[in-house]
Amino acid sequence: PGNPQPRMFRLHDDKAVINRYGFNSVGHKMVELQLRDRLRRYLYHSAKLHPRTTASLLTSSPDGASLSDALGINRSLKDDKLLGINLGKNKSSDPESVDDYVKGVKSLGPYADLLVINVSSPNTPGLRGLQRKDIFEKLLNEVIIARDSLSGSRPALLVKIAPDLSDDELDDIADAAMKSGVDGIIVSNTTISRPNSLYSDSSLASETGGLSGPPLKPLALKSLRKIYQRTNGELTLVGCGGISNAKDALEYARAGATLVQLYTSFAYDGVGKVREIKDGILSELKDKKWTDIIGEQWKN
Repeated sequence: PGNPQPRMFRLHDDKAVINRYGFNSVGHKMVELQLRDRLRRYLYHSAKLHPRTTASLLTSSPDGASLSDALGINRSLKDDKLLGINLGKNKSSDPESVDDYVKGVKSLGPYADLLVINVSSPNTPGLRGLQRKDIFEKLLNEVIIARDSLSGSRPALLVKIAPDLSDDELDDIADAAMKSGVDGIIVSNTTISRPNSLYSDSSLASETGGLSGPPLKPLALKSLRKIYQRTNGELTLVGCGGISNAKDALEYARAGATLVQLYTSFAYDGVGKVREIKDGILSELKDKKWTDIIGEQWKN
C-alpha cells in the first residue's frame, strides 16, 4: 500500500514535487501476470498475421515468456522501444537483505529489456543504506548472477543512485559498478535536501520525502559529472533530475549522460513535453548528433 496519504505535494512556484509514496505496488506476481497476459494478447494477434510461426512458438513456449526472443523483437514488443522495469524493496524486509531484488530479477527479467535496481528512494527505511560500499558490492554481484541465470535474451541491468552522496561514496559506487559488470547507472533519484533556492511555501517544502524537479538539477548534475570522471566514460549513464527543456537535456549529455529521463516536468507540462524537448535538441545541435556531445565538456 505504500506510505499513508497524503504523500505527494506540488511546489508550484518551483515546478517541483515532494513525494513519499514508499513503493506502493501490486507486487511481483501481479505484474508478472500482467506482462504474461500482454504477451499472450500479442501472440493471439500474431497468430492472425503469422500462423505458422505462432504455432511453432506455442509448442516451444506455451507461456509466451520467450516470444519476443523467438520473433527477434524487443521485450517491449515494439520496434525501437524498450520496456524497463523498476525494482524496489519491501518496507517490511530486512534492511540489509538483497533478496527482494534477486526475486524481482528472476521473475520479471524475462519480460524486460532493462531492469533498474533502485537503491535510492528516500521513502523506504534503510533502503539508501544499500549504497554503502560492502552491501552495494554484494547487491550488484547477486543481481548480476540472477540476471545471467536467465535463459534467452538477458535484460540490461542499471542501478539508480541518490544525489545526496559524498564524493567518496560516489567513487565507491562507480568502482563497484565497474567491477561488477553492471550495464549502467541512473543519476539520480530525488533528494532529501531542501536547497535554499526553493521559492515555495515553507510548510510544503518541509514535508518529508524526496524532492524532484528543477531544484534537484544542480545536485544530480554534480553527481553525474563525478561518476563520469571516475568511470572514464566507460559506463552508460542516464541523467535524471530537473530536466525541463532541451538545454537541460544537452547539459546532461555534455556532462556524460548517454540517455536522459523526465519525471516532474512531464507531470507539470503534459505529454507534449517529450516532443518539445526532442525538437529543441535537434534545433540546438544543428549539424551535430546527440552521440557527438556525450561527455563533451571533458574533451575540451
